[in-house]
Amino acid sequence: MMNTTSSKIRNTVNSIRILVVDDYSVALFQVMDILKRWNHQVTGVTNPSEAISILGKNQGGFDLVVTDYHMPVMNGIDLQKRIHEEFGLPVIMMLEEENRVPNDEEFRVWGGLVYPETRKADGF
Repeated sequence: MMNTTSSKIRNTVNSIRILVVDDYSVALFQVMDILKRWNHQVTGVTNPSEAISILGKNQGGFDLVVTDYHMPVMNGIDLQKRIHEEFGLPVIMMLEEENRVPNDEEFRVWGGLVYPETRKADGF
C-alpha cells in the first residue's frame, strides 16, 4: 500500500526514458518494475556491451542509465565512462549492500557519489 505522499510525488514526476543494465536478471526486473510503477519508460539489458549498442542505435532515445557496478567483462565504472564520453548521459550506479566500491577515489573522479544505504527500495 502506498502512502499519500508517495502518490503525490509519483503524479508530479515527469516520465523519463531509462536504460537499466544488470547482469543479474532478477535484480534487473525488480528495478525495471519499480521504475515502471513510477510511470517511466524503461528498457533493460543484461550486458554492458548491449547497453552501448542500444544507446548508439537510439541516439537521444534515453534520458538516464541505471547500472549495476559488479558485472563481468565491463564493470559499472567502465560502462559509466563510455556512456559519459560517447553519449553524455547521466548514470546512476547500483551496488549490492555487501559490496563496496574498490576505489572510492576513482568512482568520485567520474562524478560518482557514494551514499550509505538508508533503506531498501519498495519491491526488494
